[in-house]
Amino acid sequence: MASGSVLTDLFIINESGVLIYSSSPGDSSSLISSFLTALNIFAKSEKGETMKELTLEQTTFIFEKRDTLIFVATTTLAGTNGKALIKHVLDRIIETFEAQFSQEIPAFDGNVTPFESYTGTLGGIRIGFGLDIADRAAFSLRDEPARQSIVLLHRRTGDVLLSEAKQYANLEDLAYLVPLVTKAGEHVLEQVLEGTSQASLGWILVVSAKDRAMLVQVRSDVLDAEEFKIQFDFSKGFSQKPKKIKDKLASPAFLPEIKYMSVFSAQGKMLDELSRDPRYSLSVGLDATMLVNAGNSLNQKLYNSKASAIAIGGESRATVIIPIKDAFVVIRGDYGSFKEFATMIGIIKKLMA
Repeated sequence: MASGSVLTDLFIINESGVLIYSSSPGDSSSLISSFLTALNIFAKSEKGETMKELTLEQTTFIFEKRDTLIFVATTTLAGTNGKALIKHVLDRIIETFEAQFSQEIPAFDGNVTPFESYTGTLGGIRIGFGLDIADRAAFSLRDEPARQSIVLLHRRTGDVLLSEAKQYANLEDLAYLVPLVTKAGEHVLEQVLEGTSQASLGWILVVSAKDRAMLVQVRSDVLDAEEFKIQFDFSKGFSQKPKKIKDKLASPAFLPEIKYMSVFSAQGKMLDELSRDPRYSLSVGLDATMLVNAGNSLNQKLYNSKASAIAIGGESRATVIIPIKDAFVVIRGDYGSFKEFATMIGIIKKLMA
C-alpha cells in the first residue's frame, strides 16, 4: 500500500539556473535548484539527454522542460502508485504557469516577486486533482475500518490515476461505471434539482441493497470513488411503501433535517408530496430512471445487487432518491445537513427502518 505525498514540492527553474518559483521558499530550495540544474547540465553535456526522473531513497524528482523553463515536481509516494496522477498534475502546472506569466517569463530580469502569486493557482490545482484525498488514502484505509478502497479517476477520460484498496478492486469496471453514475447525477441535478446548467455536483452516494456503499466526490479534474462497508441490510427498503415514509415525516420531530418529500412515478409524474419548507419543493416532474439505472448497473457489476438509495449533493440542496417498485421517493434537505457520509447513511437507515 502506498503512502506519502503526491506533490511534496515544486521547483521552477529558468535556463540560466535561476529558481523563479518554489512551493516551499527558503535557503534549502535554492540549494536544491542548484543541484537539479547541475544534474540537468551534466545529463545534457555528457549524454546529450534531458533529465526526466531521479529517484532517491524516499523522494522522486520528476522533470519536464518546456521552452526556457524546467519544472520539477517531487513526490514521496512509494512505488509507482500515483505516478499517473503526479504527471497529470505537472502538465496542468506547466499549462497554468505559462498562461499566467506569459509576459513575465520572456521579460524576466531577476525579479521573482511576480511569480509568488502562483501559490494560489497551485492550491486550486491540488484541490482540483484531489491531492488532499490522495495524501490521506493509505492513512484512511488503515485507520477507518468501514472504508474499503479509494480510487481517483480522471474526470474527462476515466483513467485510473491512483488506487488504494484493502482487497481486490476491479479498476476497469470502476473506470466505466463511476463516470456513468456521475453523468446521470449531473443531468438530474442540472435539469430538475437545481434547475440550471451551471449547477455543480458536489458528491453522489450509491447505497447497495447489500452491505456496500460507493461515495463519489466530484472535483474539477478527478472523481474520487470511495467504497464503504456498512452494517445495515438495506434490502428491506424495497418493500417499504411511500405512505409509510410520509407518515413518519408527518411528525416534525422525525428527521428534522428533511425539509421535503415527494413521490414520483417511473415516468416522472408527481403522485404525492409533503413539504416542511417550500424552498425545497420540486415544482416540476422528476424522471430518475437514468440515474437509478446507472446506480443499479454499478451495484450489479460490483456487488451483484440493486441500488437501494442514491443521494446527490448540489450547490445548496441535498437529495435522496429511493426506488420503490415502480416509483421513486424523493427526500430533500440542506446540503450541510447531508454532507457527512455517516449522516447520509443514518438518514437513509431511519427512513427505511
